[in-house]
Amino acid sequence: MTMVIRHFPYFLVVAEEEHFQRAAVRLNIAQSALSRRMRDLEAELGGVQLFERLPRGVRLTAGGRVFLEDVRRILAESERAGQRAARVMRGQVGSLRVTFNEVVVRQRFLADVFQSFRHTHPDVEFELVPMISDLQHEELGDEKIDAGFMFNAPPEAHAERLPILTDRLELAMLKSHPMANKPDLRLEDIKHDDFIWASRKLSRPMSYQMIAACQAQGISPHIVMEVYSSEITFNMVAMGVGVGWVPSCQRGREPENVVVRRVEDFEVPLNLELVWPASNKSPVLAAFVAAVAAATEQHRSKGSTAI
Repeated sequence: MTMVIRHFPYFLVVAEEEHFQRAAVRLNIAQSALSRRMRDLEAELGGVQLFERLPRGVRLTAGGRVFLEDVRRILAESERAGQRAARVMRGQVGSLRVTFNEVVVRQRFLADVFQSFRHTHPDVEFELVPMISDLQHEELGDEKIDAGFMFNAPPEAHAERLPILTDRLELAMLKSHPMANKPDLRLEDIKHDDFIWASRKLSRPMSYQMIAACQAQGISPHIVMEVYSSEITFNMVAMGVGVGWVPSCQRGREPENVVVRRVEDFEVPLNLELVWPASNKSPVLAAFVAAVAAATEQHRSKGSTAI
């Protein structure tokens, strides 16, 4: 079959020109060589006669006309197959499953990346899934996702990562709290408060980092509730359950009776990274990582390194 297919372009030109000499000129080969190719093609097809020889040129036989239809279809499909393969290798076709935490959707430049990627890669099945960072890491380890935007992802030898931005935790408290307006708020000022805390079940590393930051200042926080989102923390604070930690980028989303304050001696950095398995060599993933990297660099060039 390979031997037959290599004759197709030559056959197509002869069929279009209905003349061996004109076809040979168009193909830039000797007429004798072209005639020999057509004889070889007919022989390889089992002796099928494709052309009627006329005094001035040739014309297709009934079998030749049917064969021409198939040749055109096969050549067109071959071209499309090559184009599809090239698009796959450029990351324009395939699927991509990306997880993100609640902070990512607050970043305009990242939201723009998602929208732009969908627009420039319409044939990519692009799935965005909201998920807390710890669960993202588990999903990544099980290869259930292609990449994830995570806070403080634990070291992983078999993962690649792209640093995005850095945030910090601040304290949400009632505006009526005795320390709500105190300048230079410190942990000592709130050591007797009830705390709403990051879930130790769902955000174990983060929770322990927060406890360690308190203990470094000689404070053992009294934790009355564990939650998994800033929204729940805000609602619980608004109800008077206690004080709670939220990323600073959540400022502006607090209820009317809640204020967000920086605690000077509480330092728990939130490093947002895009993380993906080193073993994932998908061109689609590579294209997405490149898009995020470019947007991040542009965002930093504007002088913004924090969320």
